[in-house]
Amino acid sequence: MRKHLESAVKMAFLAVGLEVRRARTFAGAGAGAGKANLKFETRRDMLRSTILRNGDSEPAVIHAISDSETMMDGDLDRYLSVGVSALKAIHSIIGEWKPRTILDLPCGHGRVARHLAAAYPSAQLYVSDLDEEGAAFCAKTFEATELSSDADFDAVHFEVKFDLIWVGSLITHLSRDDVAKFFRFLFRHLSDDGVAIVTSHGEFVAGRISGSQHCGKSLYGLSAEGEAEVVRDYFMTGFGFAPYHWSDSYGISVSSRQQIHKLADEARLTVTAYHGHAWDQHQDVSALRKK
Repeated sequence: MRKHLESAVKMAFLAVGLEVRRARTFAGAGAGAGKANLKFETRRDMLRSTILRNGDSEPAVIHAISDSETMMDGDLDRYLSVGVSALKAIHSIIGEWKPRTILDLPCGHGRVARHLAAAYPSAQLYVSDLDEEGAAFCAKTFEATELSSDADFDAVHFEVKFDLIWVGSLITHLSRDDVAKFFRFLFRHLSDDGVAIVTSHGEFVAGRISGSQHCGKSLYGLSAEGEAEVVRDYFMTGFGFAPYHWSDSYGISVSSRQQIHKLADEARLTVTAYHGHAWDQHQDVSALRKK
């Protein structure tokens, strides 16, 4: 099992007008406990702030940060701003439509899940990640339902259909074959009018990797040979992938808009929107629906 597979992306919201102190999470006795024991260093049980969207007041976002959150570098505002960007991308596609069931996969430790919970309080939120500690944290902290996943998406069959599936920085780490499996997973799990919003590395990232080769600095954790392979295959075929040195099947991928359309078509999906480097001014954002 690739424990790291779904720990890529999970984001949160910009703090507005309230004092923020970091909330720490202390895990129970091992992953088998399945629950996180939360202790907050505030005068209230949970740290919250007001989210502002289009000038309107929204329900509060929980600021509890797991001690195991690898995406948090100490800058809370920066951490939260990536989640703001995720929600803006979602709003740009679905507008004021209110999904009834939402899946965040991979949820990690809640960079985006906390914002989904706040923005859509009447929806049933589901979270899933190969990082079971992260999924358990999200389920407890954001009152979501945890679903067990698998590295082989052809083997994953949830007994739920989703109106909205948020997929932040997952296919950015997968080979084309594994992206194809994942898109088949999306087809099986979308409701008839549902939408999957999926981020990917596109032209912008291909340019960054290509530029980094000239300065001898890896931006994405690949070897020089891996970076060269990704760039070469991207410009030749529209899809480039190279694994990290510690894995055979998990690494960095870059895919063109045309390849996203082709992969979607193979899975009986259609791309209804595509925005270049729209998530945190970095990753491309696609909206996929059933044909």
